Amino acid sequence: ATSIFGSVEVPAASVAGLRNLVLICFTNRSGSWLLADLLGTSGRFFVGGECLNGDEVANISQRRRIRSFAGFWEEYLVGQAVDGNLVLKCGLPHLEILGWSGVLDHLGARVRYVHIERLDRLAQAISWEIARQTQHWSSHRAHLPAAEPVYDKAAIEAAIELFAGYNHGFSTFFGLNGIVPEHVTYEALVARPEEVAEGVVAGMFAAPAGVAPAKVTFRRQAGPRKEAWRRRFLT
Repeated sequence: ATSIFGSVEVPAASVAGLRNLVLICFTNRSGSWLLADLLGTSGRFFVGGECLNGDEVANISQRRRIRSFAGFWEEYLVGQAVDGNLVLKCGLPHLEILGWSGVLDHLGARVRYVHIERLDRLAQAISWEIARQTQHWSSHRAHLPAAEPVYDKAAIEAAIELFAGYNHGFSTFFGLNGIVPEHVTYEALVARPEEVAEGVVAGMFAAPAGVAPAKVTFRRQAGPRKEAWRRRFLT
């Protein structure tokens, strides 16, 4: 954002229209898109996804002729929030930007932090490596042509270490700021999607949000290749 606008400062007035900001703090292949999609099915939130990625900020701002990061928030995010409710996926770099911009301070208790993790670290790393090679980052891209991925044990080990570092970074951020996040696991989300998603936003509304698992557009990308790679890794 700094390379696009020069300054990332966001005045309080630019986010005053937000009632609830749900930040899904994630590492790749942890179920974050499924959770965001579930929350979106309720009709109670605008799901901005990973729109804080630099390329997305640039593309959106260019299309809408937005000239500042404050304008990005006010015109794009707050402007589309459903009754002031917004869901964003958030990596560690995004947290830094939100901190520098002042958004987190301005919103205070209106931010609900969700830390989603995948307990099966090996499955996460294998899924990441396959997606990295095929560029099939979600089921929305599974129809696109891709070369056959090649097993790489060193790359899988590196992914395990990478995600461990990111999760440690989230834990450190929460600890230093006295934040107790809503904790979600991929495994629980897949097993009990409605219960877990409703739990994430419990208390925001007078009644349950009304998530509808039947309406989700993201699907699991499990397959025999992942199990084969797992067996190979463990032998």
